[in-house]
Amino acid sequence: MRALAVGALAGLAVLACACSPIPRPGSWQVLGRIPNFSGVDQVVALSGGDALFIGEGPARPNTLGPPAAALYQGTTNTWRPIPPPPIPVFGATITALRDGTVLLAGGSDVATYLFSPGANRWIPTGDMVQARADDSATLLQDGRVLVVGGDHDGKALASCEIYDPSSRTWTLVKPLPHTRVYQSAVLMSDGRVMIAGGDLDAASGSNGGSQPGTSPGTGAYMSDEVYDPRLDSWSELSEPTTLEDPLLLPLRDGKLLVYGGHFGFQQSNLVYVYDPRSGAWSEKATAMGGGIAIELTDGRILFPQSLWTYDPGQDLWMPVTQLPAGTQFAFFPLIKPDGKVLVIANDLSQQNEIALVFDPSGFPALPGSSGPLADSRATRLLLIVALALMLLVGARYLIGLRRPAGG
Repeated sequence: MRALAVGALAGLAVLACACSPIPRPGSWQVLGRIPNFSGVDQVVALSGGDALFIGEGPARPNTLGPPAAALYQGTTNTWRPIPPPPIPVFGATITALRDGTVLLAGGSDVATYLFSPGANRWIPTGDMVQARADDSATLLQDGRVLVVGGDHDGKALASCEIYDPSSRTWTLVKPLPHTRVYQSAVLMSDGRVMIAGGDLDAASGSNGGSQPGTSPGTGAYMSDEVYDPRLDSWSELSEPTTLEDPLLLPLRDGKLLVYGGHFGFQQSNLVYVYDPRSGAWSEKATAMGGGIAIELTDGRILFPQSLWTYDPGQDLWMPVTQLPAGTQFAFFPLIKPDGKVLVIANDLSQQNEIALVFDPSGFPALPGSSGPLADSRATRLLLIVALALMLLVGARYLIGLRRPAGG
């Protein structure tokens, strides 16, 4: 009986070690409300750690507020008031250009504007060929901007056009093979643009402004398309699953993290890494978090909405510390020059949105080293060792029972 007791205690000790609480690194700082804002629609990072926010200002209940904008100053953690956008921004896109200005396009009209942080004003630029909302806008490697699809007056579009900052003009380019709206788009390391998710048709009565995710239209896409600006051509990209509305995150090593999305009404927890150079897809560990993500300076990926990080090198997930009390749903993450992350969250007490800063310090030097459950492989190994130890002790006990007395 002593042998069995020893074996059981050894197994319990190993299981207790494996099941010890997982540390939650990081900390949050509350910056407070964005001045004269009721809701944020778009955020774009600028040089020096600054960021431009556009959205809607305060309004009466159940009404859409007037266009609003604010400039976040990263070095001082303060807000600088700027003139409101001259056009409605619901369903529009903003893109930071190489000269430091920001292109505001789409939403409800063909008119487009440039915001100059230095001059603190909006400057009219060339009109788009086609008015569109709920489209995607991507900065190309040569400094031009590609806008794709979208909708106008409730009808989805297949047309695409490129804005040239040097001439401040728009030019139609090769259209999509089919209409597409509410999609995600990213620039890949080889200069091509990947389009994922979205719908064939716009939502009935849609007036724009939907974020990529569970798109509100009909005819969900389960394939990706790639635009090559050098050839002005589109090609379909085969993928390993029929995933709808995945999110795309370019990584510093040139690969893409493809995650999130859904299968019909069922949320997906699949994670893939796509290498544009080889065309290879790699399936990764099951997702613990979701929502819009950002790559931290150490290579980890932060999912502020679900409070997890993912390490692509180790294929490991680790939770982070909880949001400050009274806040929820952190989104629109932006990396700051000091490695911290600016996010927007819902303030439950005031029923509006506030800004938070996440400090990722406190993570272990080696991902997963601060607790066995942070590394699923280590957990499995501990469980195998515990089982083997218990079997060994049990076998010795049975042999002892069968041994003749006095032998």
